[in-house]
Amino acid sequence: MNNNYHGDSTLISDAFKAMCNKKLAKLDKLADDINVEIFLSKEGKEHVLKMVASTKNWEVVSKEKSDDMYKNIDLCIDSLKKQINDKKPAKSQSKSKKDIDFAE
Repeated sequence: MNNNYHGDSTLISDAFKAMCNKKLAKLDKLADDINVEIFLSKEGKEHVLKMVASTKNWEVVSKEKSDDMYKNIDLCIDSLKKQINDKKPAKSQSKSKKDIDFAE
């Protein structure tokens, strides 16, 4: 996983990066070779966090705004997980024992 951080005149602390990296590691289990762009800005008293996760086949975006930037991390990660799961191809349904015909 490759994470890139961008701050719009906002200093991004090492603690914030560490928290993001820890939470984003969960996305590695969902898809291979994920790149995540993390954008942090401030609008008035609220922190705005935008995460763009992409692979060679798709891109998903999550944006959250609140007064707690760490809460935004959790909200963005949850949103990205849902979107990534929607992008994954459906697994083929295997036949149950009832559906299998046995030749006699």
